[in-house]
Amino acid sequence: EANRAVPVSRLIDAVWDDNPPATAAKQVRNAISRLRAALLAGGDPGISVINGAGYRITLNEGQLDALRFEAGVAAAKAVASAGDLPQAAETLRVALGLWRGPALAGLPGRVAEAAAAVWNERRLAAQELYLDHQLALGRHHEFVAELAELAAENPLRERPAALLMLALYRCGRQSEALTTFASMRARLADEMGLDPGLALRHLHQQILTSDASIALPPPSRQPADRSRTPPAPLPVPRQLPAAPHYFTGRAEHLKTLSGLADQAAGTGGTVVISAIDGTAGIGKTALAVYWAYQVADQFPDGQLYVNLRGFDPSGQPLEQAVAVRGFLSA
Repeated sequence: EANRAVPVSRLIDAVWDDNPPATAAKQVRNAISRLRAALLAGGDPGISVINGAGYRITLNEGQLDALRFEAGVAAAKAVASAGDLPQAAETLRVALGLWRGPALAGLPGRVAEAAAAVWNERRLAAQELYLDHQLALGRHHEFVAELAELAAENPLRERPAALLMLALYRCGRQSEALTTFASMRARLADEMGLDPGLALRHLHQQILTSDASIALPPPSRQPADRSRTPPAPLPVPRQLPAAPHYFTGRAEHLKTLSGLADQAAGTGGTVVISAIDGTAGIGKTALAVYWAYQVADQFPDGQLYVNLRGFDPSGQPLEQAVAVRGFLSA
């Protein structure tokens, strides 16, 4: 309890729980006296007496690992809020590196155990935040093993299970992600009589349906480092169906379409939405696809295509949401 006044009665509870000896207060004062002398000899500010009934040790941020850890987590959250996830993850890594095992390991007693529970919870929350940032940065392959270990150490905690499921899914291990959910659901039912929480159930449904919203996030934009090898270009969608083997006529229509593209290029890239109208079967799709191949080099970022099945006797027309999702995923 750095920088806070601690009554002698609390120190007695911390050492002896409910069975203090008659000389407990005297023993505490004697121990504090020896501790103060040792700290002062080492150059530290030492321990101050508070109203004769308690003590306070005054420490700055760098003198106690617990305070350094808290400061590191707070700094990481501030950096993440500013949008710099790589730096936030690194700051959390350094803060978590201060831990060398469970908090207050080996210290018995109600007071020490309660304090240890609080600190271990803070550590676990920081671990979850750190791994969440790593997944947001696309590092699922690197951290899936660490997530599996964390989930195994906390078998009834849903957040590590959710992060593990997401990492497995992004690694192409969808079946293992679903197995992780099934195991968590069984444990919660057997040991707690509970169902998984809403967030975990929602993630399970997203994995079942291969929801595009949980796919690999786009690469983060960092300042260019010219000493590094430039990254490989992203894949470009090329969705056009095969061009017609035989195509004749439609010269005026092709000229009109090309004119619209030239007009867009001349007005600063304004999007021109064009519709080719006509009755079924007269070659509208063939005209559009043929022309698209002629001007594909003008659209280096890719070409999109979808069959809305408006006249398909074999199935229902395609829903708009399905078409849009396919475009966005591409």
